[in-house]
Amino acid sequence: TANIEQALMLAEELAGDRTEILIVSDHAPGIDVQAGSRIQWWSFGQARANMAIVNAARTIAADTERLLLEIANLSAEPGRATLLIEAVTEDKEKNTQTVRKIKEESIFLAPDETRRIIFDIPGGLPLLRARLNLSGTDVSAGDNLAVDNEVKLLPARVPPVRVSISISDEQLQKYVMSALEATGRIRLVQNQAQIIFTDNPAFIVSEPATWLIRFITDSSARAYIGPFVMDRSHPICDGVSLNGVVWGAVKAAEEQEQTVRSGGRSIIMAGNIPLIRIQERLNGSWQMDIRFQHELSTLQETASWPVLISNIVQWRSDQRPGVQPANLRLGTSATVTLDTQTQEVWLTAPDGRTRELFQAGPGATALSMVFTDMMVAAEQVGLYEVTARKGEDQTIKETWRFAVNALNRQESDLSQAVTKQWGDWRKNEDTRKGYVAMAWLFALPALVVLIGHLVLVARQGKLQP
Repeated sequence: TANIEQALMLAEELAGDRTEILIVSDHAPGIDVQAGSRIQWWSFGQARANMAIVNAARTIAADTERLLLEIANLSAEPGRATLLIEAVTEDKEKNTQTVRKIKEESIFLAPDETRRIIFDIPGGLPLLRARLNLSGTDVSAGDNLAVDNEVKLLPARVPPVRVSISISDEQLQKYVMSALEATGRIRLVQNQAQIIFTDNPAFIVSEPATWLIRFITDSSARAYIGPFVMDRSHPICDGVSLNGVVWGAVKAAEEQEQTVRSGGRSIIMAGNIPLIRIQERLNGSWQMDIRFQHELSTLQETASWPVLISNIVQWRSDQRPGVQPANLRLGTSATVTLDTQTQEVWLTAPDGRTRELFQAGPGATALSMVFTDMMVAAEQVGLYEVTARKGEDQTIKETWRFAVNALNRQESDLSQAVTKQWGDWRKNEDTRKGYVAMAWLFALPALVVLIGHLVLVARQGKLQP
């Protein structure tokens, strides 16, 4: 995913006006490199044919899953390959793998053809592997880039968010339940909930893994038609539109002042009246206060109501410990979300090398260090494993994996590779100002030899009778 143009701009900014820049690549420049500029572009490439998997995705569809593949013949010759789809089950204790063939199909591609293939596959498979076995035509006579012939995909299925509801207002409870069921991503529980929806102002949550969504209702509420102000940088506002909406809420200026003092943050406001505010508690969990009187509101009758509830569920889901996304392209980054009690995190790369990502230190945790998210660069093709340990004796261990694949059509296309040079520093006026003429150094030895020769000739003339 190299961006030479951006790298060039950075080099020019850091190096100054009179610095010469050399770019080494395997293809022609995408920028204008002229003789006399400060840039030279050296390309050392050779055009080759290549067949590649240029796109791959694994999605959920009801009780089954779907596998999407895009296969490209990046050459001027036709190509033939056998596509093999396999399910791989690993036994870490025995250090063995069980491979089961799911599908095998012969593929013929015309020159420069790209084909999209979609398979329905059984759900719940731990790891899918798709491979191209090339054979039969000039395009595959000795594969020129093997890294793009295989992809590994982990399941994209996300566990449902555990939700508990403790709402005494029956009508409000129906509105909340209807929106939650529409998400298809929740499971109602009585204990160990990740989100609790309530309208009880005295409800207390002590568990750090439980978020509290509290509806504040009051008979003195007023109806507001705007102007509504939303913090679009927050995920719960994504896709929410309040145009034409009537929102009933209680006006409480003293609570607004308390919100500011306690470090709370208003996400949606009607003028200067906070409608939704959030606050992070000391144990690392979140509390959201929603001022909402449904008798005076039309919000629950619009599409923005299920969107708002769905965004809350998604926000909580994104904050669960783990790695997102499960499948990445080479050169991108994965986000690792840690439990607030995490003590240490280790990363094992596809080549087997292990390195420490995070160490809390004696008596510290990820929460006390204000460090609950980290980015991990996907620098190798294959399966990465992240291991997190928590607890005072670090006996509680969680392990997550993510897969990295070389899915970049531009990098797989070898047909444009070339060997050539562009640019010439010697014709650059700024460069010439930094040079000193050194030709006289080469003439000096010859001059010394010539003088010595003349001296010898003169002496020989004087000695002759």
